[in-house]
Amino acid sequence: MLSSHSSFLVQVFHLTISLRLKVRFFFVLNCARRRIMPLRNMRLRKARRALRTKARPWVSRRTRRRH
Repeated sequence: MLSSHSSFLVQVFHLTISLRLKVRFFFVLNCARRRIMPLRNMRLRKARRALRTKARPWVSRRTRRRH
């Protein structure tokens, strides 16, 4: 009686914890996506531009320092 009850409680406990963790994980992922995606897009654009013009990395660094 007691053992089965405790196991059931443990199962429910684990379920709630996993659900909370999942929700938090997805929430953090969404927040991170909103913050990181624009940065990633900018990096991709810069990389594509560099590939097109075949610009040397140290040149872009110098221009960054000026700005």
